[in-house]
Amino acid sequence: MERLVEAETAMMDADGVGEVVGRIDANIAAMLGLDEEELERARRMAEKYPDDPDARAAYEERLLDRDRLLALRETKRREMAGAGKFGITDIAEGQYRVGLGYGQQVAGELEAARTERLKHEKWLAIGGVAGRLAITAGEPAERQSGALLPGTAEVTLPVSFNVLTTQIATIAEERAELLRVRLDNFTPTRPEADMQPDSRDTVMVGMEGETMTAWLAFHRKVAGLRIAIDNIELDAELEALLRARRYREVIEQGYGVITFPALEQIEPMDLVGEALRKYFS
Repeated sequence: MERLVEAETAMMDADGVGEVVGRIDANIAAMLGLDEEELERARRMAEKYPDDPDARAAYEERLLDRDRLLALRETKRREMAGAGKFGITDIAEGQYRVGLGYGQQVAGELEAARTERLKHEKWLAIGGVAGRLAITAGEPAERQSGALLPGTAEVTLPVSFNVLTTQIATIAEERAELLRVRLDNFTPTRPEADMQPDSRDTVMVGMEGETMTAWLAFHRKVAGLRIAIDNIELDAELEALLRARRYREVIEQGYGVITFPALEQIEPMDLVGEALRKYFS
């Protein structure tokens, strides 16, 4: 796949950037083979059969396909804008995860990046003007600080940088909206459901990974109209029962138990929060 770094795109105009990202987006779509009609069919089935875990799982697969496509689009634009420079992060390092408030988070990151990039451009301009002045005077060029030299006051951000950061922000907002859909579709499982038809004030939460399940314990406190859910220490004996999947023995002690698989490209604690919200609602 085409890989362009910031230095190669800095001098492009808006049409040039559009041509390059259009090619990249087409390659990403071809590589992933995302079928929008499949996504729509899965959405309809999940809405028609909301209690069918298989329908929900199929919908989640299609939603994840969509987020993978958007994550790669965002990544390529970040590379072109200068990932690793000016405060622009490489989202691959965080496994492309999205959390609640992702759109606002990225907007703040990009605003800071624009400020840093503009400083960079002004320093380049100062160096260039200082060099021309020194050459004209027959003296060595030296980088100057302080007041801007003539010809630097009108320095602006490269067109390509503005185009790319605007597109990154738009994609981030779309991914944030997609996250909300994925969380709405997500439902934790209650093992031994016949033993725990109602929520308990203390619940054991198990997030299933590829090789093991991570267990956390939470306690709900209700004081008038105020409800607080606190993360509490998990008793070692209870954790041993949970790891052995002896859920009935845990439930018999008055605790609730819920489990769910970790979902790719979603911040784990946002999944935990959504699981607790649905358990206690």
